[in-house]
Amino acid sequence: MAAPGLTGEILGGLEARQQDQRTRLSPVITTALETAGGRGGIAALAMLRPAFGEVWLEARPWLDLGNCWRLGVLAAASPGPEEAGFRAGVFSSGYRMVLPVIRELFLGGEVGLAADRRSRGLSPFAGLNLGFHL
Repeated sequence: MAAPGLTGEILGGLEARQQDQRTRLSPVITTALETAGGRGGIAALAMLRPAFGEVWLEARPWLDLGNCWRLGVLAAASPGPEEAGFRAGVFSSGYRMVLPVIRELFLGGEVGLAADRRSRGLSPFAGLNLGFHL
């Protein structure tokens, strides 16, 4: 599909977001391209959140810590007219577990600061990422 050292994937998932005093689950579709070499790499992502009319573009340079663990920084921007904003932070990914029913379970997380067009300052964000192969 790609040049040597370049991989790609398309992922689908759900995001829980606090909105109007309630938590709302909505779909997220992510396309990612990644290149790796030596002890690190960089990933470029495009995330579509159709329920909110958002598109986010994100860059994630990372360091390979061994045993599938990665640690890196992230920078993202959303150029949309309603939800224009940015976020920056750190992430960790790659913890793997093998379970009887689920072939592989992946765990990661991210924390940082975000701002959007409506806010006048920065606000913290945190995320827990969970993925699996059946």
